Amino acid sequence: MEPSRRPGVLFDCNVFLQALANEKSAAAKALDFLEQDAITLFVSEPILREVRNVLTRTKIRRKLPRITNVRVRALLQRLIAKAILIKNIPEEFKYQRDPKDEMYINLAIVANAEYLVSRDQVTTSTDVAR
Repeated sequence: MEPSRRPGVLFDCNVFLQALANEKSAAAKALDFLEQDAITLFVSEPILREVRNVLTRTKIRRKLPRITNVRVRALLQRLIAKAILIKNIPEEFKYQRDPKDEMYINLAIVANAEYLVSRDQVTTSTDVAR
């Protein structure tokens, strides 16, 4: 599939966490689309930092022993090699319900992404539209 025809996608941190924790999960299958060149995945430096931070937390490691330093390093290398890194993302959107998610929504806006894949629960369909 030619790059311009692939849908633009962002994954939130929990998608990466679940993909590493269970390679048979829906999150792992979604990440496989990146390897198959079926999607264009967008990331930013703050998102990569959050992924690294979350996946190296002691509490996470205790609960999910399949998440190891080797697997985290491999994931980050995979993202750096295959994803589109966008820098200098303006903070246009404010998300009062969950300010930590603003970086994902702002990146989605800048990248003109078709999909933002998240494990978060949205309370109403207008949460993001506000």
